[in-house]
Amino acid sequence: MNQQTLMAKKPGASPSGATKQGGFSLLEILIVLAIIGAIVGGVAVAISGKQDQANKELAYQQMAGIQGAIATFRQHTKRLPSNLQELMTKPSDVRRWNGPYLSEGQLVDPWGSDYQYRQPGQHGRFDIYSFGADGRAGGEGPDEDIGNWQL
Repeated sequence: MNQQTLMAKKPGASPSGATKQGGFSLLEILIVLAIIGAIVGGVAVAISGKQDQANKELAYQQMAGIQGAIATFRQHTKRLPSNLQELMTKPSDVRRWNGPYLSEGQLVDPWGSDYQYRQPGQHGRFDIYSFGADGRAGGEGPDEDIGNWQL
């Protein structure tokens, strides 16, 4: 056996003796990165939509809790609170206050803004509402205002 025959038997060696380089071309790597980017982008959009819905559902649950605290306040004091702070701090003109009925953190919506309270309400005896993700009145989608009248 001569030297040339031995070289041809090496894995990856061509009959001429040159070895083939393994790996991916730059184009193949760019295509794979583009596919991964598209998948990650699609997942991010799907998660974002689910997060918006989860925040909205959490806001409804929190507003129901605030409504319960207002009902307890009313049962004790025989009146509705003038503002949400009265659920945490005893008003000077109120007897039979047995609070606090809520803590400060329970008055913050999932987007980090304070819940709004209106008494008398436009939709009932009182309104509890959030301005949504943008923190401003009005809006659509995640920025939509939501309130206890939608419960």
